Amino acid sequence: MKMHRYFWILIACLMFLFISTKPSFLSSKGKSTALPSYIVNIKEKFEQGLMASFLDNWNEAYYKARKMWGFNDDLTRRKAISNIKKNQAFDPNNEQKESKSILFITQYKASLLELCSQYRNDPFAQEILTSLNFSLTPKEQKSIDYVANLSNKFLGDGESPLENALIRLDTEYWLKKIALTSALARGQFNPTDFRDNMIALELEKMRLMETACENTPYPDTSIASHVITTSILAPQLQALQWANVAILKQAKHAHEHQETPFEQELSALVQNSL
Repeated sequence: MKMHRYFWILIACLMFLFISTKPSFLSSKGKSTALPSYIVNIKEKFEQGLMASFLDNWNEAYYKARKMWGFNDDLTRRKAISNIKKNQAFDPNNEQKESKSILFITQYKASLLELCSQYRNDPFAQEILTSLNFSLTPKEQKSIDYVANLSNKFLGDGESPLENALIRLDTEYWLKKIALTSALARGQFNPTDFRDNMIALELEKMRLMETACENTPYPDTSIASHVITTSILAPQLQALQWANVAILKQAKHAHEHQETPFEQELSALVQNSL
């Protein structure tokens, strides 16, 4: 049971790293808006206010912890990351390697598409196919890069009132996700609820960032465009991240259950590639 919890903690940490890097791994030609059914359900529940109870409770817990200096170590770590990024020379090769090491699903996209296409009737294969079956234009990629880079900044690092407001929101939801990961380790959530709640937090963050763009003095239309574009794409990006989680989990725990033919080939692909 402990090892199972540690696996989910590791996955969550990798997702935090993914969010803080530039996910420039998708084709810029065309776009599909298809989503896995669980993403559609969470998105609908969020829009209908059915996730409000969790979000309100988590928000209350967050502010209570902040008042008690509960996130001091995390904020110190983020400040250190910010300082490193400020002084770090940009190396696109290193960024590409880091991104690929985080998301198996993007590094081996072609192989996964080929494998999943051979098992179109398998629900798991269908979910992965749907998650992979969208691409970004250069303009969309630029917007995602901008929002992702907010995670490398500390409170007050922004170049405008609006950017500082966005950094504050990014920091707040980064801390909320850290707290949710700790709660998972304590057994407060099962993996499915953990996933759904993490997605809801991301959707709420992007909605509040859109509101900040509307309400912050001295509006910046360029920044607002980046935020709106990323907010629209958030469900697709979440689908990609959580498909990656499911693939790695399947390969890690393959010996613990009877695999379908697709799962057997998927596990072999992962194990032979890593």
